[in-house]
Amino acid sequence: MDRKTHLGVLLALALALPSLTFAQKNWKAGFAVGGASSQWYFSTPEEDPDFHWTNAWGLHFALPVEIGINDFLAFQGVLGWTQKGAKVPLDYFDGYYHVQAESKAQVNYFDVPLLLKVSTKPGKVRGFANAGVYLGFALNGKIKATATVTDENGHKETETDTEDIDFDEMEMNRTDLGLVVGGGLRFDQYFFEVRYLHGSTNLDNSGDAEAAIYNRCVTISAGCFF
Repeated sequence: MDRKTHLGVLLALALALPSLTFAQKNWKAGFAVGGASSQWYFSTPEEDPDFHWTNAWGLHFALPVEIGINDFLAFQGVLGWTQKGAKVPLDYFDGYYHVQAESKAQVNYFDVPLLLKVSTKPGKVRGFANAGVYLGFALNGKIKATATVTDENGHKETETDTEDIDFDEMEMNRTDLGLVVGGGLRFDQYFFEVRYLHGSTNLDNSGDAEAAIYNRCVTISAGCFF
């Protein structure tokens, strides 16, 4: 599917969620804000042991719509915006210069998770767990590189460079499809939730059969239902 088709599917899901809720008596909508810790998982190990991707933090926003099936089960559709990516720290000394550098890739995704939610017995404080699938689309992204060089006399120089991600030039797939599991606590209309997103779509669009990169992401958020 091309970019317009991807966006069309996501928008169709987004528009369908409110219409589904009006067909139900037991429904509610809300919002959540928080953070996301993400990393790129490579199917083949890096050749250079000093060069490895680590977790990068970003922001996470969500608009959940929940349709109650009974007192314990519910269907939840979410319109989300999540920053995913990874970073590479470098720290080495060549005998004269000490170089400390970091390169961080951050991609802004529009996500639509579709989940089945299971809750404990009704009360002011309830535990819950959910699981399902998500479909995401990369809107844009940036790569930021920062390097600090210190010479033997202790003199430091720092340089920072930022550039937009060109998905076509980098042969990077914009689509991100995967599985979601999570859980949390609800206090009346307020809630706290942790989710794990396990990407199953290869982000490498180069056609190299041995090159495979997948998103791994944990979101932590708090919000409320209206």
